[in-house]
Amino acid sequence: MYINSPYYIERTEELICYLEINKPGGFICIKAPKQMGKTSLLMRIIAYCKKQGYKIIRLNLQKVDSTLGKDINKFLRWFCANASIKLQLEAKLNEYWDQDISSIESCSFYFQDYLLSVVNSPIVLAIEEVDRIFQFPEIANDFLSMLRYWYKEAQEVKLWQKLRIVLVESTEIYIKMNIKKSPFNMGIGIDLSPFILGQIQELAKCYQIQLLPREQKKLMALLGGHPYLINMTFSHIKSHHASLQNLIEIAGADTSIYRDHLHRHLQNIRQYPELQIAFEKVLQAATPVELEESLAFKLKSMGLVVQLEGNLVMPSCDLYRQYFQKFIKN
Repeated sequence: MYINSPYYIERTEELICYLEINKPGGFICIKAPKQMGKTSLLMRIIAYCKKQGYKIIRLNLQKVDSTLGKDINKFLRWFCANASIKLQLEAKLNEYWDQDISSIESCSFYFQDYLLSVVNSPIVLAIEEVDRIFQFPEIANDFLSMLRYWYKEAQEVKLWQKLRIVLVESTEIYIKMNIKKSPFNMGIGIDLSPFILGQIQELAKCYQIQLLPREQKKLMALLGGHPYLINMTFSHIKSHHASLQNLIEIAGADTSIYRDHLHRHLQNIRQYPELQIAFEKVLQAATPVELEESLAFKLKSMGLVVQLEGNLVMPSCDLYRQYFQKFIKN
């Protein structure tokens, strides 16, 4: 969703991010499953920072190919070269890269002695799709170690306090990993939450759609406040003059407007039999189900369940219960 979209709904997380990014050495990690609004929030953080006069380095790790992903030295040189370009500075890698020390030290010196020293204003380093780093185990640990080092340096060294970092992470990567919590444990974590009823009402007004209170509650139960699905619903109603009741009645069908979103989840969970069995257990139960910690964490990371007290979980919305009860075993 573009920055000036008339359909953007302000989130409570925005103010938290603005406060953190203004702090010396501020560090933010935006975490959520796909299609929850991570990029939209990042765009607003960047727009806010530009108004403060901060310089922006916006990088996307989706651009990292297998050649870079296998060599930490090549990757960090790419990282520094692109950072220089974003700041409209000449890349001076050879002046700061020392073959007798580690690549992490060379990269750190490049930021410390060049980028942070030359630029007078705070620099915001925004890294999108940072979770892609885990597809490259040869460099992942080193890269995370470097970010942790920078975060710690900013707590003590004034020059490093000019650097503010924003990581954007899709939590669905967790299903491929043997973990029980996010590996990004620096700074403040922003877990994007679903819309509440008031935000759904506000979005309906943006689309010039009038919903009765009972319709609002039905929609909330069906979609659980999922921002992308709520937006899709209102957009379809407005552009096709569709009936909300009709959409609700066929929502769990394999031909509904939600099919692509549902197919993606179905394809993902079928790759992990243990997760599929656990989710089937949740779907069949009328009350919250207690799962093993890692299974509850991964299903929540996919956005398929909401986690209550401890490891008690339940489906995130009626749409998931309707659809997956019919198709998860087919």
